[in-house]
Amino acid sequence: MDPPGGLQIGPLQKDEFEEALQLQGRVFGLPTDYFRILAMRDPLFDCENVFVAKVDRRIVSHVQVFPKLVRIAGSQVWMGGIGGVATDPEHRGKGLASELLTMATCSMKRRGMEVSVLFTGSHDFYRRLGWEVASALNGYSLTTDREPDTVLGYRTRPLSRDDLEAVASIHDTQDANRSLSVVRSDEIWDLQLRYPQAPAPSEDIDLFTVAESGGDVVGYARLGLASESCVILESGCSPGHERSLQACVCRLLESARSLGHGQLTTVVPEDHPLASVMRKLGAKREHAPISGMMLKVVDTGGTLLRMEEGLSARASANRTPRGRIELFVGNESVSIEVASGFVRVGQERGLPEHFKTTDRGFSKVISGYSLPSDLVSLGEASCTAGAPKLMDQLFPPQLSHMDAPDHF
Repeated sequence: MDPPGGLQIGPLQKDEFEEALQLQGRVFGLPTDYFRILAMRDPLFDCENVFVAKVDRRIVSHVQVFPKLVRIAGSQVWMGGIGGVATDPEHRGKGLASELLTMATCSMKRRGMEVSVLFTGSHDFYRRLGWEVASALNGYSLTTDREPDTVLGYRTRPLSRDDLEAVASIHDTQDANRSLSVVRSDEIWDLQLRYPQAPAPSEDIDLFTVAESGGDVVGYARLGLASESCVILESGCSPGHERSLQACVCRLLESARSLGHGQLTTVVPEDHPLASVMRKLGAKREHAPISGMMLKVVDTGGTLLRMEEGLSARASANRTPRGRIELFVGNESVSIEVASGFVRVGQERGLPEHFKTTDRGFSKVISGYSLPSDLVSLGEASCTAGAPKLMDQLFPPQLSHMDAPDHF
């Protein structure tokens, strides 16, 4: 028997997959195949990670979780990406999406996903549910009517399958310490290249460009097509070969012009190698202090345990002095001990030094978006006198980034 009002909330059933695609298509005004491909690109797709609300057995609200392994502070953490948040217009304002997001968060914690990420322009809505802005980005644009420069020492050409090992290595090396970058398996690379239609803008695999030096692939750039411009979705280079990206950009400028597009654009953090190249080429820059990427810490203790190795590397590099602190995040508390360049996360209570913040404040801290001491100054955290110095060394400012092909 159906519950009163005919409302049912829970995981998607396998025979409801097509209906869920149709709802997303109606709400977002996109072909259902767009959302089908997003699922096909996810090697960990499982109906247990899709949550729906049904009224009279018809799906009227939908939330999907995309499990991914990401880097935070040089450590690998399991993340649940939130996508496909869609509610039928006639059923909005009833709290269905909020209830599904709460259910998704509980499921993530139960299934071992320590953090969650989503992309949105509706910051206030998701802040109420515990997500917080986690990155700042810059937009760069070049007009395609300029004559491309010649970059000596590098030859550019289209990607071949034989290049993937080198490209993947560049990606891993460049993003090793970039928080919220995705750890890609061979399967993820294969799925991205097999199904390039999503995310928007759609990727043109034929224009995936690599740069060689001395016969070795040392740089690459991926191009997407939007309605009015071409977009550099992702780029990377080996250390010391930043100019290889300039060679890639020049090739992509020619490609964009030949396709009839007037602009070549990209969105990256200001410390990304591509940002330096775009500035050198005279690109127009638009600074966005608040990006659309938001982070929620689902499991404070689990996240910090995952981060022990990366935090230890930071403590060793910064010569962080010995210290112990009790960290209070919302209703949770954990202890952090630093000794001889190693960090140990535990459950000690009543330590003389402590740092207290909210779940959202902690999201700012671990992503590197805000210094712990800055949160104290803003009234978003409280602490004992000795806590800020230790916390600032363990959680320095960083510019997080997730490449467009990893979006969901």
